[in-house]
Amino acid sequence: MRRLLLVLAIIGLPSIAHADAKLHGSWTLSKAWRGHQTAAFPPGLVVKVSLDAKKYVFSVYLKGEKMQSHKGTWRVRGNQVTFRQNGTRHQVTMTYKVKGNSVQVSRPAGHMLFTRLVRKR
Repeated sequence: MRRLLLVLAIIGLPSIAHADAKLHGSWTLSKAWRGHQTAAFPPGLVVKVSLDAKKYVFSVYLKGEKMQSHKGTWRVRGNQVTFRQNGTRHQVTMTYKVKGNSVQVSRPAGHMLFTRLVRKR
């Protein structure tokens, strides 16, 4: 039994690491909706999320001025991503799906589509 669990752990680890790696980088919110209703954003609103191997930074800008920011840790289990804000017990779990340079995250409250920010070389 112990050997079987070890084999299952070894087989499962690459898929978890691969899922994490697909989310690494910086993303900007491009669309949000609930049912058939799309959210209207004020002009100049930018929502950005940056993810590395274990940490995230969530920032909201309005016309270039940072309005809100918080940091924390994140993890992936299957198709679920969980964010936990530093210094609090607050955490949010969402279902995600990566397609090319986009990731859609969903919760009962609605859906959000983020687009990967590509660095200029």
